[in-house]
Amino acid sequence: VSRDDNAEWDLYWTDTSVSEERVMKLKRHQKINHFAGMSGLCKKTNMARTFRKMAAHMPEAFSFIPQTWVLPLEADNLKAHWKKKEQDS
Repeated sequence: VSRDDNAEWDLYWTDTSVSEERVMKLKRHQKINHFAGMSGLCKKTNMARTFRKMAAHMPEAFSFIPQTWVLPLEADNLKAHWKKKEQDS
């Protein structure tokens, strides 16, 4: 493990974003566990919002996505849905 940018390495493992500059400097054999825009899919709230937008444009292609709420922002909508489900049962 090295923090030296000039060190030889094959795999760069990080839990934070990677700069475009670092990606552009990759050697052919080097790999990074992240890619640009990854947080849009890896963070659950961003993924839910992205899928919701896509489902609005292509409902048949995204019918496998369960109804999702972003909490705490949409807590009232979730409670209303839960209450309706209980009444319908």
